[in-house]
Amino acid sequence: MNNLMDSLSYKFNLNEKAFAYNTYLNSKLYLGLDYKVSSNINLGVLSKTQYYYGNVSTSLTLSANVYINNNIGTYISYTAVNNSFNNVGVGISAKLGCMQFYMVTDNILASYITNTQVGNFRFGINFIFNAKKNKR
Repeated sequence: MNNLMDSLSYKFNLNEKAFAYNTYLNSKLYLGLDYKVSSNINLGVLSKTQYYYGNVSTSLTLSANVYINNNIGTYISYTAVNNSFNNVGVGISAKLGCMQFYMVTDNILASYITNTQVGNFRFGINFIFNAKKNKR
């Protein structure tokens, strides 16, 4: 095995160097508020500050959630981030038994504007345990 490792090391010109390696994790701070306007409408605001290698990135999101019934909800948002002010998000969720399915994007305009740099689409399933009947 040592002969094989020596051959590979010689073939690929590998050199061993002993030095310390470290990396930094970026910090994020989220501050949010949610206000229940009526039994089926919530309004929200979310501020996100991210620190990454000495740089600070901030964003502000305004959102509205409308619950069509106890099982279906819709979502719309507007986000200002990194000097970009055309970020409109939409989403929908549906609860079926103990599962909630969702689809959401934070920049629906990305599919319509040709010079968009960032787009995001997520979908998934949440499993709901021990939920009360009347709570969303």
